Amino acid sequence: KIINKYNSGVCFEPENKESFINAIKKMVDEKENYLTYQKGCDLMSTDFDRKKIAAEMLKTIQLTLTK
Repeated sequence: KIINKYNSGVCFEPENKESFINAIKKMVDEKENYLTYQKGCDLMSTDFDRKKIAAEMLKTIQLTLTK
């Protein structure tokens, strides 16, 4: 779901050689897709940055304690 949400790659069926090969070909052969996946990965890494998540969690805890 995360890969699809961020358009950051291609999913494949685990332990399925053909599915894996097809996913790799899709990423490599279609340059536009590859560039799109790079942008998706950049966005995903920003959204899942540990420092950002920790700051949001701390803010939530502080708000909860002040109530």
